[in-house]
Amino acid sequence: MSPFALISSRDLDALVVAGALFVAATLATALLVACAPRLGLVDDASDAPLRKLHRRAVPLVGGSVLALVLGAWVLVRGVEVVGGALVGGIAFDPRAVLVACALAFVTGLVDDMARKGLGPLAKLVGQTAAGIALARGLQLDGESAALLPQALAVFCAVLAQNAANTFDNADGALCAVASAGLVLATPFAGATLAFLPWNLLRARGSHTPRAWLGDSGSHLLGILLLTTPVAWGALILPVADLARVVAVRLRAGDPIWRGDRRHLAHALEARGHGPARVALLLVLAALPGVALARYWPG
Repeated sequence: MSPFALISSRDLDALVVAGALFVAATLATALLVACAPRLGLVDDASDAPLRKLHRRAVPLVGGSVLALVLGAWVLVRGVEVVGGALVGGIAFDPRAVLVACALAFVTGLVDDMARKGLGPLAKLVGQTAAGIALARGLQLDGESAALLPQALAVFCAVLAQNAANTFDNADGALCAVASAGLVLATPFAGATLAFLPWNLLRARGSHTPRAWLGDSGSHLLGILLLTTPVAWGALILPVADLARVVAVRLRAGDPIWRGDRRHLAHALEARGHGPARVALLLVLAALPGVALARYWPG
């Protein structure tokens, strides 16, 4: 019996699409990494030398790669490839998801390209705009949501973007956890898995990763994870880590928006774990949240 006989036609189609997205993301990453210095999509650590320890400029191309691949997928398969029923009758209109993804991506991209990044208020405005766009497509049991659920959706969207953004604090941390959530939910996992090696592996003779997601990538992934069935469970660990770090900053009297090295990934690094092992440990820690989303009643 052929091994393909054990796979349904739907699952086989998903595997083919995931493979195509993997190849597309690999090629797009290689191209954009080469063009990143000319495009101004690099992080040279000059804006936060105490927090950022890399010595060479790192291309911030992950967000652009994911946006390009997502756009191509939508053009080929239609807007229905995003969104869907989450849990308990909650669903998002695919068009609203795409608009929210675009606004989240643009907000992150401007932050990536600005010399000192966006200020916390400007970033919050962009994140809120993405949340409002998403909330307008919120549906409860097939009906447009009322004002209060929409306001809650805006809050969740802002929280998801910030949780994803702050969890992108170590090589491969967010990309690995996002891939763990997406792999059970959507072929788009092929794109995130393709970028993960660039986020983890170093160039020969260098201690600097080959590429990062950038804020454009983390913001985009925050919206995608929030609106993808099952994959939203991958946000539980980043949200918990963000809540813990905010509490620590408040006790220390530090601004909650100021980046530092108090995150879970940094604690694992301090124990001597390398980037690949840190990413693996974070995935293992995130799996209970993904399982919770997978088997949530309804």
